Amino acid sequence: MAWMHETQACLVTGTIRLLEFHHVRKHAGDQKDDTRGVMLTVGYHRIGVDAVETIGDRRFQEKFDVDFEAEIKRCNAEYVAQGGKL
Repeated sequence: MAWMHETQACLVTGTIRLLEFHHVRKHAGDQKDDTRGVMLTVGYHRIGVDAVETIGDRRFQEKFDVDFEAEIKRCNAEYVAQGGKL
């Protein structure tokens, strides 16, 4: 997760300020997994009216035309390419 904070921007805005890691779970009840997440600003993560924690993953992705699974795959591939281990 530290690598994400150091290298990735908000999936929605592209900003690098006030970021938080949003854990994406495949199924309800799954444990948090630091290899499955996206970077979002605080507002888009948990405090805004359109925050993912407010409206849920599916509605958030539809509203902002983003794909969490594609972003997770991209980030994990970049991490491994830079010598990281999943």
